[in-house]
Amino acid sequence: MSAWVVSRKHIAYMVLASTIPDFLGSRLEWFHGGNKKEIGPAERWNRDRIEAVGNMLWKQCVKSVKYRYGGPASKLPGHKSGKFKFEDVPLTYPEPFDWIQLIQSVHCYEYQSCEDPDWKPSEAHEFCKCLIEFALVHLTHNKACVWGPPAWLAPEDYEGRPDAHPKKKFVVIGTYKDNQQRYAQDIEADTAEHAEKDICDLVKEESGEDLLVAAVVEGDCNVVL
Repeated sequence: MSAWVVSRKHIAYMVLASTIPDFLGSRLEWFHGGNKKEIGPAERWNRDRIEAVGNMLWKQCVKSVKYRYGGPASKLPGHKSGKFKFEDVPLTYPEPFDWIQLIQSVHCYEYQSCEDPDWKPSEAHEFCKCLIEFALVHLTHNKACVWGPPAWLAPEDYEGRPDAHPKKKFVVIGTYKDNQQRYAQDIEADTAEHAEKDICDLVKEESGEDLLVAAVVEGDCNVVL
């Protein structure tokens, strides 16, 4: 398979991701040569640090492609841009940040940068490994995953635990039994069945009426009453 020198925007994307805090406010950290490395919140706009990390990634990619094909850097396949610069890093990004795309972009960078025998002990390799782990922290938190095996596999592990069934948003739609007035209410619950029961109980408690449920829709929706 072929390899090429990635673009400065590719590297800028990876550098940017390392500065985005996780749900605890932590930024990416990685280790190399026994030393902890980071960009971190205090250094987010530190020109020298941003450029040092970007050029570290850039040089490893050039080194890898040069090892595979030989010849001067100017003749290598891919992008021929010069040094990575602070201005290459975007100041804003779409929210929510796409961590799945970030993982794919890191894999692409790794594929181009792993040809030479010094890849595995390199700082770039450690950065990439830690950046993927960092992305997974974002993804698992955003998906409200449970801490342990899923409840469907080991229900006995979750007796009384609030995270046994991550809650979802539902909209319960129906009519009052007595006057046929239409009704819709959003609620968070672990299943559609529990959403329906909770809303029916709520209506009964607040109005004394029974609710005839027509539909339970997962997610957000607009209902015309």
